[in-house]
Amino acid sequence: MREKASIVNTYDERELEIWYKANNIIDEYCELFEDFIIGLYFIIDKTYLGPDSEVGVETNIVLNDQDIRNHFDWCWRKNIDNFRKENIFFDEEGDHKTYFNQFFNETYYYQSMVEIKESIPVFFSELFEYKTIDTQINLQMIVEIYKNLYKSLQKTNKPNF
Repeated sequence: MREKASIVNTYDERELEIWYKANNIIDEYCELFEDFIIGLYFIIDKTYLGPDSEVGVETNIVLNDQDIRNHFDWCWRKNIDNFRKENIFFDEEGDHKTYFNQFFNETYYYQSMVEIKESIPVFFSELFEYKTIDTQINLQMIVEIYKNLYKSLQKTNKPNF
């Protein structure tokens, strides 16, 4: 009997090792980038005053697109400043900011399902779990995020791992 073909490719540890080497992905940078993304999420989540905010129903306000852009920009700068205090310097502007602005617009600010919003940190923790990625889509995503964040690290201040 023939096995059913899967539309999702899965990878074993050896294949992941090759993929990571081919894309120059280093475990310690995965941990740093995971911290960066989850830190950004928590700043956004703890300070957002829009619908379904954690701050409280009495403080929920209707925010327009500009308010949301301003909130994201403030959270972005705050997250970068937090890393700067640890002598890790990310560029404030670039493809990484564009990527995460779009990501949080789709999955947080304009997302009506609270479960999706709350799943963001778990998603990124699992995505950045070194060498446990099992699908082509997740491999492509981690490479894109990794390269964008690595490129945004200021070269004179890149941690030595």
